Amino acid sequence: KKKSRGLFFEKREDGSFLIGYEDYDVELFGGDDIEVTYYLDKDNYKILKEKLGLKREMDTEIKLKKAFGLNFSSLKFCEFCQENKIQYKKNILIL
Repeated sequence: KKKSRGLFFEKREDGSFLIGYEDYDVELFGGDDIEVTYYLDKDNYKILKEKLGLKREMDTEIKLKKAFGLNFSSLKFCEFCQENKIQYKKNILIL
């Protein structure tokens, strides 16, 4: 049984973008919490916005949840990025 905080994201001042999720009490990690974050630079965030049809900041959360699920599916996100030639850096933090 795992608890998830679900999706989080942040547009940064330099135009880059962070997206990810936290899971709590993950059995695979001995009950530890994990945080998975994907970093997109300005150019790759621009591609993501175009492919998802993000026009206004207000739409961001709705469109991200629609595309990648309420709790954020890493698999869907990675496949989407691969199909659309979007590059990212992945960071996993075990808490």
